[in-house]
Amino acid sequence: MDLLGSTRGELLDLLATKILEAHPPDASGTTIVRVARTTDDVGMLRALAGKLTASRADIVAICTSPDVGGDAELVVVQRGATAKFDCGAWLKETAQKSANGGGRGGGRPERAEGRLPKGAAIE
Repeated sequence: MDLLGSTRGELLDLLATKILEAHPPDASGTTIVRVARTTDDVGMLRALAGKLTASRADIVAICTSPDVGGDAELVVVQRGATAKFDCGAWLKETAQKSANGGGRGGGRPERAEGRLPKGAAIE
């Protein structure tokens, strides 16, 4: 692994640890974690969501970051093995509800990604 890849891995480990410490398991068995990053690309959002959900099976990670040069937010949603949440359905519904249907996205129940207009409600 190169130096940049190694450093990125260390950053992901540190971020995941900090985020998980701030989100104890929910009594429902599904813990939703929203992470808003300011400069991450979709690859980093995928890696962070994957790290969070691999660390704890109850996690649903909703990771966002502004799309460079656009009026959109990149969104990656991923669930852990025991979480009860349909990522693809949630993102599709959220995109349709966003301002003038300006969002897009979809995927499978376990992982989805897309773009939402800036300021879209992520509930």
